[in-house]
Amino acid sequence: MQEKSYYPAITKYYLLHATNSIAWEAKFSRTARIPFGCLAPHQEERLLDAERVFGMKIADAGVLQKPFDGFVLYKATSLFIAIYYVPRETEVYEIPIRIFLNEKYKSGQKSLSKKRAAEIGKRIYL
Repeated sequence: MQEKSYYPAITKYYLLHATNSIAWEAKFSRTARIPFGCLAPHQEERLLDAERVFGMKIADAGVLQKPFDGFVLYKATSLFIAIYYVPRETEVYEIPIRIFLNEKYKSGQKSLSKKRAAEIGKRIYL
């Protein structure tokens, strides 16, 4: 399993449960910790932007059909998705981006433990 293995299931989950626009960034770990450094500064910025307004043109590259030329997210829910992989026992948590960033910058830790993700996030079942 890899992080990208979860993208279709995450998308399907939010297609069924979303009540507004959602921006998410998933990170995957085979241990009980996800390093805070895995979320790049530009990803932090875009997730925060999506809470207000964020738009972009989708590149005309590759062989896959793109859904449309571009999009704008307005007042989207921005989420960090923490995937703690263990065969047949994987746990997935959605954490609002501001709560995740508060933990990243104020906890004094270098990574987010599965235990802490369960405390600050919501477990989702894919």
